Amino acid sequence: MCPKRSQILPTSERQVRSITKLEPQQQWEVWQTTVEEAGDKVPSARFVSDVVRRIMERTKAPNLYCVEEVCQIIAKDNPDLRGKGGCWCIVNHVGEFSCTVLVWDGEYTVRIDHLKPLNYLESECHQMQQISDACGGLRLRINRLRDGG
Repeated sequence: MCPKRSQILPTSERQVRSITKLEPQQQWEVWQTTVEEAGDKVPSARFVSDVVRRIMERTKAPNLYCVEEVCQIIAKDNPDLRGKGGCWCIVNHVGEFSCTVLVWDGEYTVRIDHLKPLNYLESECHQMQQISDACGGLRLRINRLRDGG
């Protein structure tokens, strides 16, 4: 390891925010890798976040979500989810690193770190699915009326 690189430390909390998701030993290794990729200079927070994302994608965390599970959306670092943070959603499809979810205004595919389980009972999830289906039908009828003049 380059001694110069080990002396380069973060200059703000934002630079290390994404690293906190990792184990302590990984945090140091990620910081060193990020500094190296930044040309032995203090990397930006976005640069560090990109390196952490690449590492997390390589280390397969199991996707524990299941179809019809009710979750809450966490909109962090995803402009497509802007305005939907905190909204509940229903898992429609489970992928390796992501889920497709139904939200009040449509369907989105999101990474699993953008979801928070609400730990509802199976019966409660079923009730939420029925509510969602009823609202979806109403939304379709309203759209047809609006589009038809």
